[in-house]
Amino acid sequence: PMPEWDKDHYTIYRNIGNTGWLKLYSTRSPYETSYTDKDINAGDTNVFYKITPTDNCYNTGGFSNEGKTILLRGASGKLMHTLRWSTYHTWLAGVLQYDIIKTEDEGAPYILATVGAGDSVYVDTTFTSSIHHYCYYIQAHENAGSHDAIANSNIVCRLLLAKDMIPNAFSPRSSPNLNDVFKPYELYFGNSD
Repeated sequence: PMPEWDKDHYTIYRNIGNTGWLKLYSTRSPYETSYTDKDINAGDTNVFYKITPTDNCYNTGGFSNEGKTILLRGASGKLMHTLRWSTYHTWLAGVLQYDIIKTEDEGAPYILATVGAGDSVYVDTTFTSSIHHYCYYIQAHENAGSHDAIANSNIVCRLLLAKDMIPNAFSPRSSPNLNDVFKPYELYFGNSD
C-alpha cells in the first residue's frame, strides 16, 4: 500500500506475451493489496503485470514497476532433465539467486540446487531407479536491502526416458546371484514424455 496519499483503490493491468496491456481488476478498497490471477496458464508464455493507484478524487497515479512471471520449460533426455527459464528482472534490487525446487513422485518439495542470478539453465542428473515422476519449479530471491521478495515460476513435470544398458562381462558360478546371467538391463522401461 501507498501510505503517503489519500488513496481509494488500485487497478491491475495484465499483458500476456507482449500483446498489449488490458485492465484486469480494480480493488474494492485501498487495503486490498493482493490478487491471484486464475485466468491464465503461466506455463504458456511470460505474463506481465503493473498497477495504478487512484485517490479519493479519482485522480490516477502513474504505473508501478512491471512484474513478470518466470517461464520454466523442461526437456527429458537419457537419465537427465534440462530446465530452462526466463530470468526475473523486475526488482530494483535485482535477483540474488534462483533455487531449483524438485518433487519426486508426489513427495514433499525440496531445494535441489541454488544457482546465481545470471543462470537460466540447469541439468538434473540425480535420480533414483524406484522414482519415475519428477516435478520442478524455479524460485527467485530478491537481493538484500529491499523487500526480500520471492517469485516462483510455473511447475514443469517430467518422466525419465527409458535407458537400456548392456553389460560388457558376466561371471557365472563365481559368486552367488551376482552377474550370473548375461542380459540387457532396462531402467525406467515403458516411461516416456
